[in-house]
Amino acid sequence: MKSLTLVAIFLFLAVMIAPAEDKYAQPGSKEWREFFDPPFIQPTGIPADSGLRKILFDQLRPHIEAHAKRPVKFDGALKAFKNWALFVGYTVDAKGNPIPMEPMDNADTVGLWLRTREGWQLVNCNGGHSDMFYVIWPEVYGVPKKLICGNEELCSKPNPKDWHLFFDPPFAKPTQIAIGSELRKTLFDKLRPQIERETKRPVQFVGDIRAFKNWALFVGYTQDKHGNGLPEDGGDTAALWLRTANDWKCVDYFFGVTDAAFLIWSEKYGAPKELVGSL
Repeated sequence: MKSLTLVAIFLFLAVMIAPAEDKYAQPGSKEWREFFDPPFIQPTGIPADSGLRKILFDQLRPHIEAHAKRPVKFDGALKAFKNWALFVGYTVDAKGNPIPMEPMDNADTVGLWLRTREGWQLVNCNGGHSDMFYVIWPEVYGVPKKLICGNEELCSKPNPKDWHLFFDPPFAKPTQIAIGSELRKTLFDKLRPQIERETKRPVQFVGDIRAFKNWALFVGYTQDKHGNGLPEDGGDTAALWLRTANDWKCVDYFFGVTDAAFLIWSEKYGAPKELVGSL
């Protein structure tokens, strides 16, 4: 664990002093295609007949139907970029007529997804709004500004006095989650099934969890109920979670690693560098 922390600090400092354009995954490179799927090098529309469009709308539909209180369809632009997808359009009925929704009695609809290790996950959605409130999502969730705003200057940040409305816990800097806390239990319960699929036995986690801006990061190790380290040939465990509009989602994890592999998560998913480099 100590060696992993030292490597993390060294690599994080290297990232911080490197030129801003010197990223691990360059557009169109092999690394880019491994990081992002679809591997678009700029926000790109998802065709109406694509399987991805169906997957995303199938996740969005139950939430909007609960709001509209009737069956719905969607009409508008669905774009993807860097493991994120955004829909901006309208909710309509089977005949294509707009379905007005509260609070503003219109059909305007937005949806946001992130492609995690386990597949695409709905992060947030809304219907019946009347403005571009979602321009705050890059700050709240780490989604690329280019996907949300087009012109990055159009994106906005939460007012510091309203921080608690967007972030929970509303920590102003990466902060350790106390052992025994309900949040720590919730996060490990999201991770445990994925690790136990690999170990084929019950597991426990030992190490630090820190949270910042709707993200949480664990760096430590996995053990069985007898305190024996897993995997048996050694290595550490790292995990990343994102707090969506509905609950915490496990975005990715590394199991049995011997280096600070989690440092790529800032580039791959948009996790705050302050958090990824804090352990």
